[in-house]
Amino acid sequence: STPSVLSARGGSAAFSAPPSTRALYEIAFSRCAAALKAHKDCYDMPWFKSFWARNYDALTVVSVLRNAQEDVDEVRRWIDAQLRYSTKSASYQGISEACSAL
Repeated sequence: STPSVLSARGGSAAFSAPPSTRALYEIAFSRCAAALKAHKDCYDMPWFKSFWARNYDALTVVSVLRNAQEDVDEVRRWIDAQLRYSTKSASYQGISEACSAL
């Protein structure tokens, strides 16, 4: 039988092996939600904090990207300022072209 995946919205979707990255994420999300519902102290567990932080970061990136694509408020200028004036790591290569393209 084909495995079923619970989506973050509570629905289900069938997938064929091997599962996609999205399907694996949906499985992890639903299991974390179920664990938190059953055991409120899971929120303090390192594995849960790690998943929560990665999920939060990913949603933030998607939100900023969509706002840049749709030219919402002043997000393009904010991104430009962040990239131009924030502290850079040693491996930073530059971003002027990307800022201009936005």
